[in-house]
Amino acid sequence: MRFWISPFELTNPGLDLLEEAGFEPWKWDKGAPPGQDCLVLYDSPDQLVANSSNSPGLAIKTPEQLLEGYFKVLDWSQQADQPMLAIWRLQQLGPGGLGRWLADGAASEESEAPPAAQAPAIPPLVAAATLALIEACPQLLESYLDIELKAELFGGDADLHYRQRLRQARLQGELLLQALHAHAGRDQLEVREAELNDAREEAELTLLQLHQVQEELETLSLADRDKQQLLEAQTKELQSRSADCDELRQQLHQLQENLETISLADRDKQQLLNSQTKELKNRSADCDGLRQQLHQAQENLETLSLAHQEQQQLLEAQTKERETLSADRDGLRQQLHQVQENLEALSLANQEQQQLLATQTNELENRSADCAGLRQQLELREGERNEAREEAELTLLQLHQLQEELEHYFLENQDFARLASDAAAITGRLWIQHQVFEGVAP
Repeated sequence: MRFWISPFELTNPGLDLLEEAGFEPWKWDKGAPPGQDCLVLYDSPDQLVANSSNSPGLAIKTPEQLLEGYFKVLDWSQQADQPMLAIWRLQQLGPGGLGRWLADGAASEESEAPPAAQAPAIPPLVAAATLALIEACPQLLESYLDIELKAELFGGDADLHYRQRLRQARLQGELLLQALHAHAGRDQLEVREAELNDAREEAELTLLQLHQVQEELETLSLADRDKQQLLEAQTKELQSRSADCDELRQQLHQLQENLETISLADRDKQQLLNSQTKELKNRSADCDGLRQQLHQAQENLETLSLAHQEQQQLLEAQTKERETLSADRDGLRQQLHQVQENLEALSLANQEQQQLLATQTNELENRSADCAGLRQQLELREGERNEAREEAELTLLQLHQLQEELEHYFLENQDFARLASDAAAITGRLWIQHQVFEGVAP
């Protein structure tokens, strides 16, 4: 399996050529690219600029990006001595020539080299843009020339005169542009002459039309003069009639003002009459209403008089009942006062009991705390007592053992006592004998 690798984006024709030749792109996740089985592809700056501008899917490269790509090409070629090949040479070589070159061995000196590729022509606009990039970043040209010196040339020469090719292409574009401008100027001059002739013909036609219009204007002027005289006569008659109309208009205006004055006076009188008629009707209705109200008031007065008598009787009964209730209220007030005093006494007693209860509660809590402490002490003493009982039992056992030993020792001691008394008796006798012997000896 053969692979290719490039820091630059390839166009569709280049990708199709590599695929037809049996090459696959090297995937970055596989690590470093392999050795002779991998082609390192690059291209000239003008080709990269042209591809970026002609292919919508390819991004336009900046000088820094192009320079970084050339650095990667040099670095990859030095890692495993990988062959470098220009894309424009690859396209001129074709898939068949590429396959034969690889079959014979790219590094073999005895292999037959393919025909030398010719550098493609540079469009003038692309040449101008590439020269601007090289002037902005001089290292770009140096890196490209270094790659050309190390790349596979197929018996051809390295593209060391790249700057001259760019300048020649730009100069050809400028000469072509000047020729186009000159040709365009000649065409414009012919167009201008044709336009001038057309304008001259249009001017003569317009002058002829002006003469005709002038004759028509003179005829119209004579007719207009007669019309003007007739118009002046009609104007004078109209002015006379206008003066009469103004006088009649003033008289009509005066009559209208008089009529409006009379109409306003009549309207005021009619309004006054209407208001008086309404007032009379209102007063008549008010009188009828007052008469009905008076009759109703008399009936209400009689009803109120009867109700007043009943209320008076009821008031007397309520007065008596109020007196009785007042007496009862005094008694109840005294009872209530007595109950309040009892309640105050009970409240004081309750407060004292509450205080006593709080005191007893506190004391009970304190005693409860003391009981808890005593319970803990009791449990501690119980433990100590158990330990003391165990120690006493152990001590009693030890005493029994000691008593047995003492009894044993006592029995043995009695034998020793007899021997001691015998020995003492013997010693006494011996001492007496010794005293006797000393007394006899002097």
